[in-house]
Amino acid sequence: MSGTLVWGRAVARRGAFSRLDPRTRLALLLVLLVGIPSLPGLPVVLALALASPLASRALGMPAGFTRGMLRLALIPLLFTVAANCLYGPGSGLLPSPGLHGLRSGLLHSLHFWLTWFLFSLFWATTSPDELLRSMRGSGQTAPGPMQDFRLTVELALRFAPLVGEEAERLVLAQTSRGVEWGGNVARRAGQGVGLIVPLVTSSLRRAEALADTLVARGYGSGPATRAHEYRWPWREGLIPAGAAGALALLSRLR
Repeated sequence: MSGTLVWGRAVARRGAFSRLDPRTRLALLLVLLVGIPSLPGLPVVLALALASPLASRALGMPAGFTRGMLRLALIPLLFTVAANCLYGPGSGLLPSPGLHGLRSGLLHSLHFWLTWFLFSLFWATTSPDELLRSMRGSGQTAPGPMQDFRLTVELALRFAPLVGEEAERLVLAQTSRGVEWGGNVARRAGQGVGLIVPLVTSSLRRAEALADTLVARGYGSGPATRAHEYRWPWREGLIPAGAAGALALLSRLR
């Protein structure tokens, strides 16, 4: 969770990419996650990394989205560059800095940044419950245990951002009452316990209300119906296929 992205809640403005089927977005993400680390050329990877702010704006991300993601990934990026620079190819127990290690560190750090950025873009445009609803299809032919398992996974993923939002409200409420956060390990542990108890209580109440809602709506008493049926247009399959072809072409560039 950051100031610009809450996992489980899509924050991007509606656009052409957000209107794609969630399965198309997932297939495109998998193609990019597999293909980008295989790009060997540093100029190509650097150009893609520099284009990440443009991609963020084109997909309707909030202001400061790329900056926030970069701030979260800054320490792993710097560690990757430093480790490869000090312990590059041919080094032993002692550090052996060199330009070859620096180049390798830059390449690996840019690969990490693109992977992290793409993953963040996906969850900023696709909520988990939307993705799971599209992947389960109509659900009318699935056996009862499978439907229960799918519902359990959906509810678990959907509750994650709700618990995070509840924790934020509790922190703000306690801060307004004069609670000062931080300090040594024992103090932070005590503050964490003070948050866990009301979080568990509110989660149990929410679960009981959800169970009553399922009973009131007749869950399990007949075939499942959907308010919206997701149909994957075959034309959208050309998008991840085109991305795979473009990555294969870029991988040949040095």
